Amino acid sequence: MFFRTELAKLKAKHVKIYLSHKLINVDGNKLTLQANEEITLSDVDKIILTAGMKSYNPFKQDKMTNVFVVGDAKQVAKAQEAIADGYKVQAMI
Repeated sequence: MFFRTELAKLKAKHVKIYLSHKLINVDGNKLTLQANEEITLSDVDKIILTAGMKSYNPFKQDKMTNVFVVGDAKQVAKAQEAIADGYKVQAMI
């Protein structure tokens, strides 16, 4: 129930969610994703990255201010901590 409520809030704010996509490239406010085919998105102002069961942050070196890394992408932890991370980020958007 909690997840559905928060997801509804994000959708109400017109947040686009891409599941099972690989981030290929970020160039300014443009990014490229890949699933079955490549998708290029323009005018991106914020990125929330959450991934798998091991830490993964391709933006760590760039110190980009519009990228939010949550859950296991930030640090491997328990599900409750990942949910709390996601909740904090969605509240800022």
